[in-house]
Amino acid sequence: MATKVYVTNPQLVLPAEPDQLPLGYTMAVWTEGLPPVTHPPFNEDTLVFLAFGDTAGIAKQKIIDNVVAHVAGITVNDVLFIPEIGTGA
Repeated sequence: MATKVYVTNPQLVLPAEPDQLPLGYTMAVWTEGLPPVTHPPFNEDTLVFLAFGDTAGIAKQKIIDNVVAHVAGITVNDVLFIPEIGTGA
């Protein structure tokens, strides 16, 4: 069965450390034929840290890398963003 991960609801938090910016996001892991399993923001599997100067493309890649590391059996092509990050939309 095919599995897709939908990423949405990015949230930034003012950090205690000035050189890192926590970015939490919500993800829904959906396996065909089953209801999606939602992971709330700011858990280990839904948290990345941005550095000063990171662009939207870098943030997107960090999220993709984190999702692929935490969800078994998926590839980068199985991660979808709602709305798309870095398109200006």
